[in-house]
Amino acid sequence: MDKGLLVREQVAGGQKLVEQLVKNGFPLTAAFWRKTDDDSRWRLYLVTPLVEERGPFEAYRQIQAAIDGCRWADPAEAIDTSMIHTLHTGHTLAKLIGFYSRGAAGRAGTWTDAEWVRDGAVSGTYLYAPVPTPTAAPAS
Repeated sequence: MDKGLLVREQVAGGQKLVEQLVKNGFPLTAAFWRKTDDDSRWRLYLVTPLVEERGPFEAYRQIQAAIDGCRWADPAEAIDTSMIHTLHTGHTLAKLIGFYSRGAAGRAGTWTDAEWVRDGAVSGTYLYAPVPTPTAAPAS
């Protein structure tokens, strides 16, 4: 697989992981693929308050559990933790993505153009639709 391109299978695999994380009750604020000019691979970024609250080890433990629960229709869809970066909700990039996500207004997936963001030139970013927040069942 060409490491320079984000392919349909990676997008589908990321969507499956996002859905499994939400199903597992993982507190996910945003999810997006991003490639910088100085990195040969696309990375799946997951924004979660869990990084701040319980630390990155716990976040990755729960992400691995969600990966283990995914059913990949194609081997090219498979996601592993080496492809993932976690961000706490206060991180500058997480805030920027939140701004873009609000502009996406719930669309299924959104591409942003290449731009300069604090840590270097960005080749591209693919944002998943805003992640639904699980709602508590009404009290009886």
